[in-house]
Amino acid sequence: MVCVHLAFPPDENHPYGHWKAESIASLLTSFIMILLGMQVLIDAIGNILNGKLTISNPLAASVGLISATVMWGVYRYNLNLSRKTHSKGLKAVAKDNLADALTSLGTSVAIFAATFSLWWVDYVMAIIVGLIILKTGIEIASENVFSLSDGFDQELLAQYHSSIIKIEDIQQIVSLKARMYGNNIYVDITIVVNGEMSVQTSHDLTEEVEELLFKQFDVMHTDVHVEPLSMHKI
Repeated sequence: MVCVHLAFPPDENHPYGHWKAESIASLLTSFIMILLGMQVLIDAIGNILNGKLTISNPLAASVGLISATVMWGVYRYNLNLSRKTHSKGLKAVAKDNLADALTSLGTSVAIFAATFSLWWVDYVMAIIVGLIILKTGIEIASENVFSLSDGFDQELLAQYHSSIIKIEDIQQIVSLKARMYGNNIYVDITIVVNGEMSVQTSHDLTEEVEELLFKQFDVMHTDVHVEPLSMHKI
């Protein structure tokens, strides 16, 4: 059986570990981003209604650009790390870093524009940044709700099926399901084999299925159930 070290090990009440805590944390992050995006939009609309203008301040604009550059670097670093580790939590943090970078950039652009009396740029940038943050928060929330409700990519399941059915001695695949626990994929599969197959041979076959899914798709845990062909004959 393929195993992986758990950062949050199983206990008496959590036999599968605490991997979903990462999805919950990402979901909370998405709520914060949604609130932030809404606040930016509300402030932008309020400034438009009140006729509030941005004051030109080259130093503040420069600091904003430096901040945006630094946060963009942090965003790229965390995004690359999240792809390597398949971490939803790091991906959410990376997108939050991107929101910070865009906010700093938007503020700097608005301040620079004020130097040339382009007061409307401030409103446009605030609305654009607010919408981007709001959209990003909704995307993160949607992805994690899908994962927490045990949703799974059907195209990926089809790829699993296509690869497994090619293994010699597997007659049918009766059931194939998968779910996410944090950044780990758990697969449950029921295969049909010749009823005269020995216990040792059927066991070796389950090991072959587990090894295939691990090597080709990075599946960390596979539970294989074997049934005789006679059970599925009409």
